[in-house]
Amino acid sequence: MELSQHQKGYVQPSRADELLQSALLFHQSTADETWAKVANTSWLAQYNEDGPVREGLGLAQEGIFLSDLIEQLIEEAEMSPSTQRRFPTLSKQRYVEALESIWHLLSALQYWEGLSSVEKGGYLDLAERDEMLEKMLSKLKMYRADPEAYIRGDYESIKPEPA
Repeated sequence: MELSQHQKGYVQPSRADELLQSALLFHQSTADETWAKVANTSWLAQYNEDGPVREGLGLAQEGIFLSDLIEQLIEEAEMSPSTQRRFPTLSKQRYVEALESIWHLLSALQYWEGLSSVEKGGYLDLAERDEMLEKMLSKLKMYRADPEAYIRGDYESIKPEPA
């Protein structure tokens, strides 16, 4: 989402919310109960004395970033009894890893002032994007082939996966 690569100042806040809410409705059910939930989803901003520090998805009325909410669930790391019954093979470790994946997805959509220097003003050339994805795929294949060697940085010892 392009909003994660810019401070929201380049888009009117209400327009950012409209785009976000429209996209959510486009990809979700438009059942009666969905409209109110989507209407409370907003593009929030957190500021310090120098300006925006972070922007991202959140609950408009409460002013809570969704990533912060998921981070709290990770910290608590407790599976409810109903979750345990529904997913009896899910370990606590895998449960936390799933929550961390959700956190990463939400964080990927956020604008972080601390990362603005690598966002290139929101511009990413498609060829450059594809090259970056291929490099990451190569690294992922090396990790899958030998996780321990990859983490150690012993890339020469890793045998590539068969094609």
